[in-house]
Amino acid sequence: MKTLWIGLFLIPVFLTGCATLGILATATPATEAPTTVIHTDIPTEVITAVPVTAKPSIHWIAFLGIDGNIQLINPDTSEHRAVTSNAAEYSADIPNKVVKYQFPAWSPDGRYLAFERGLGTPIWGGYENTYSLMVFDVASGEIRTLLDDQAIGWDWKPGTHRLAFAKAADQNYFTAGRGVNSAYATGIWTVDADTGEITELVKPETGYALVNPQWSPDGRYVSFTERVSMDGRGPFAYYDFTTNTYWRWGVAIGTTAWLPDSSGILHDNLNYIPTLEERIFRVSLDRSDETQISPDIQDGYGWHPLVSPDGSQAAYLQVKGGVFGQTTVVVQSLAGGKRYELAVFDQLYDYAWAADSASLLVSTGKTSEIKVVQLYILDGRMRTLADGWQAAMQP
Repeated sequence: MKTLWIGLFLIPVFLTGCATLGILATATPATEAPTTVIHTDIPTEVITAVPVTAKPSIHWIAFLGIDGNIQLINPDTSEHRAVTSNAAEYSADIPNKVVKYQFPAWSPDGRYLAFERGLGTPIWGGYENTYSLMVFDVASGEIRTLLDDQAIGWDWKPGTHRLAFAKAADQNYFTAGRGVNSAYATGIWTVDADTGEITELVKPETGYALVNPQWSPDGRYVSFTERVSMDGRGPFAYYDFTTNTYWRWGVAIGTTAWLPDSSGILHDNLNYIPTLEERIFRVSLDRSDETQISPDIQDGYGWHPLVSPDGSQAAYLQVKGGVFGQTTVVVQSLAGGKRYELAVFDQLYDYAWAADSASLLVSTGKTSEIKVVQLYILDGRMRTLADGWQAAMQP
């Protein structure tokens, strides 16, 4: 996909102590049950998740280095391995092509690492930018292009080498009156990392473009948001491949994380700009039992829940001291029990669970000195792993 931008790539920053909060408009969670949409037949998904290969003995951590390249580090030995080497920043006099990488994500068995590549070609007055979804084969060292287009969110299906992704909106999708033209709406697609085959997964049955797909742990559901406007996060919806049914909630609910048994989700209600009223909730798919699990805090808010790989714990971020306050990483058991405030950061850019559910990978520090640190759940101990951010540990 090509876009014409003047100046810089706009790289989404998902988490930050400076409140550069990416896709964030507050909406109070509704209590109505989800509505059903008439289904248009598409190929039925295979639900059973079976590991495709044995998981590796080394759990490499992929991250975006300070130089803009995707790198790997062995957390046990500190051995480094380069995935890319040709990242190139913008220059004031615009003489050369720009190469940007971001958003590394491992396949369920750890064989493949998907990431986005952006290319900026100098033209008069700026750059012409194109995007591709790439995949790195850890065993062979090969890098291949999976998709010659910009993907608005992608997620590996459990037990497979298939990536669900959403396409960038057509330039004619949004109308002059801030509405949408349903004729240009796009659904959720999937690409097979082994074969390169691309197929449609969910059609845009409600007339809205669908973005940010997220698989349930059992592969029965894929959730997404309906893109109803250019600003903020759209309403939450999901597709059930057992019944071939599209369910929509009709309300934006913020960042989501599937519960380990696929019966529901954790979510915040931060959809655009923080209002200090945002909290973390647990809710079933039929919306019958929504419960707030984060505390009410004065002059602060909670957001961005993550469920641990073993399904036992939830992590989320708690910002205190206003919109631009300090960020505390909080962990609590999904079965109930004590809440642990592990560490406080002045600047936190992103975070992710480690493969063993015993620690978190946190990107923190000054903009020019961002570091990936490992934060241990048991005692709050931290150790620095690398200079960079967007860390993801191999399963």
